[in-house]
Amino acid sequence: RQNDIPADDPQTDRGVCRRFDESSGTAGKGFAVPVLLPADYAPMLSNIRVALLNTSHPGNIGAAARAMKTMGLTDLWLLEPLHFPHAEATARASGADDILASAQVRQHLDDLLDDCRLVVGASARSRSIPCPELGPRECASLVREESDQGRVAVLFGREQSGLSNAEIDRCHYLVRIPASPVYASLNLAAAVQVMAFAANFIILKEKIRLIGCQ
Repeated sequence: RQNDIPADDPQTDRGVCRRFDESSGTAGKGFAVPVLLPADYAPMLSNIRVALLNTSHPGNIGAAARAMKTMGLTDLWLLEPLHFPHAEATARASGADDILASAQVRQHLDDLLDDCRLVVGASARSRSIPCPELGPRECASLVREESDQGRVAVLFGREQSGLSNAEIDRCHYLVRIPASPVYASLNLAAAVQVMAFAANFIILKEKIRLIGCQ
């Protein structure tokens, strides 16, 4: 079988989409495709809001901001963080200070969600509350589609207890990240990174599809 794999072309600042032959383990002759630049990300991701609820450790806020920035997300909202602003948040942001500086802090969930057409809650465990569940890729596809029409939000709950039942009631969907059944507890920033990557990957696929590398 042959698959297309993108690779960097340092000579042209463009990507090269090469056909990969799995039987021989080699990449064949490729052709250039555009690399996603900040100008590509901005309009595609600007309507995706990452919301952290009652975060207790400021370092997790900074690490989440870093995870967002590496994948082109910029819209960070915080609901009643225990400590923010904080030096630990800035240190863990490691260059994503602009995300922290523009973060919106709110005291009420309604203020955070009132302008959103779609709300997805991240949950590490199955809930008894009836709410449809999605995997990260399904969620990213839906979020990307809905973000063309308006604001969408992905909620991440408390480090120890996650989202409350009342908060889940405000969600249209829950998203669960598959993990080891032996130890399935992701750090808050790690969960943000997985979801941010999923959104980024959807955009990369769209870009490649547009130029015919499929």
